[in-house]
Amino acid sequence: MSWRDSERRRRAFRVMVKARVEAERRLGLTARGKRRLARLRPTKLSWLASVYGSDKGVTAHQYVDLYEQILAPHRREYTRVLEIGIYKGASILMWREFFPNAEIFGLDIESVEVPGPRITTLQGDQSAPDTIERLRALGPFDLIVDDGSHKAEHILASFAGLYDSVKPGGWYVIEDMQTAYAEKGYNGGPPGHPDTAASLVKSLVDAVNRDEIAPYYPDAAAALPRVAEMHVHPRVTFIRRGGT
Repeated sequence: MSWRDSERRRRAFRVMVKARVEAERRLGLTARGKRRLARLRPTKLSWLASVYGSDKGVTAHQYVDLYEQILAPHRREYTRVLEIGIYKGASILMWREFFPNAEIFGLDIESVEVPGPRITTLQGDQSAPDTIERLRALGPFDLIVDDGSHKAEHILASFAGLYDSVKPGGWYVIEDMQTAYAEKGYNGGPPGHPDTAASLVKSLVDAVNRDEIAPYYPDAAAALPRVAEMHVHPRVTFIRRGGT
């Protein structure tokens, strides 16, 4: 087993997170202090998640390695990033360090302030047409991350309204897709249940093959979104927009 996948690594990061929390409690670690720590390893999302307390990190959802593998080669080229779902702002701060030339936008149903340069926060319902229009006006984006309500109808509405606001070659990411199978609170259901994040991702397999479908069914192909590739992992899916 590699170090990246090892329990030793997870234990090490758990110790690091506990040390950060204790430092905040005892010393009152400031935003400036956290940023100084973050800049020690700004290319490592696992480090940044630990410094800022993002649940995408090694000790929680464990998404950071996937993000780093996919996004790191072009991180300096990104200029606009949107995350749906801010909570306390940890991931927004993480993205700000990881993408040194990007404006970072965050949307939340609650009013959340995340102070700092290159950060803009907005309040709104991710599925509401007026909110989607406000977000579209801020694009196009190199990366959109849906870490919002995780409710099926909200995920579908956000994707339908915002996917075209991703730059060709950029990424749209849906997190915590296990909620597609949770009926209570998320409107999910068993495998095959319609109108969930899982059913959306399944339908995009056709979109990946859009150019191959076109000679046989041109109208059907034209109706499909442009998807260059997808990476489907437990609980999270990465969708790269096609086109030029």
